[in-house]
Amino acid sequence: VKILAIPETSFVSLGYASATVRTLNLTDVDNVICIECLPTDAGFQEKKTETDAGDSYDIEVSGIIYGKSPVNDAIINDLRSGTWRVAHQDANGNYMASGCNNVRMVFESKVDTGQNRAARKGTVFSFSCKDTLPSVNIASIQ
Repeated sequence: VKILAIPETSFVSLGYASATVRTLNLTDVDNVICIECLPTDAGFQEKKTETDAGDSYDIEVSGIIYGKSPVNDAIINDLRSGTWRVAHQDANGNYMASGCNNVRMVFESKVDTGQNRAARKGTVFSFSCKDTLPSVNIASIQ
């Protein structure tokens, strides 16, 4: 599966191709960071909370950046330095967009030498935010 970290400079809009089909419109796609994970190593969670002030959604997209290398270290440093809109693909090839309302997603990471699979493979990461709107399915990325 793919997780796309989209910087502000590359995001144009989350629009409608038709009444029910959403599109993610990008510019400067060279600045989009694409992280590929095995389906078993990637995750998406969205929890809705209802309060008197209105609904909110706790959103998290997670995965693993495999291996430790200078290239991966540079990618992780770039991800740590900003806030992101995120498009993430599920195991069926369908995409969702998160952090595209008024809130951006924050990158967090952890590296250790523990005994579990993730610790042996590289850097465990997540993008998370609290948004007033849920993530949306998108039909295409343009």
